[in-house]
Amino acid sequence: MKRFLLGTVGLAALLAAAARAQSGSAPGGESPNHGGDGGHTRHSPLSQITAANVNTLDVA
Repeated sequence: MKRFLLGTVGLAALLAAAARAQSGSAPGGESPNHGGDGGHTRHSPLSQITAANVNTLDVA
């Protein structure tokens, strides 16, 4: 019984740490990671591109 309880508590702590590591973002939209985030997804919210100005975009 003690082994089961210890395993359950350990698993809960591991899952809580993993969830905390994946939440939140850096202030000002800056990323502290080279690839954009911990999973290197390079996600950007693109808050400056709107339906009103999308037709004026150029290829960089």
